[in-house]
Amino acid sequence: MSEESSGAAVLIEVPDLPFEDLPGFGNPRLMRALEQRRARSEEAVAAFNSAV
Repeated sequence: MSEESSGAAVLIEVPDLPFEDLPGFGNPRLMRALEQRRARSEEAVAAFNSAV
């Protein structure tokens, strides 16, 4: 999150991570946790953007 000169907060969306490039790729627990984290982040971005 950053602040513009007006002082308004801006939420920046980060593109999808290339999970297959991660060292733990293939570990089902790690992959499930990463997918859940990404889904929560996308929901937070959508909620923030709809509130603005």
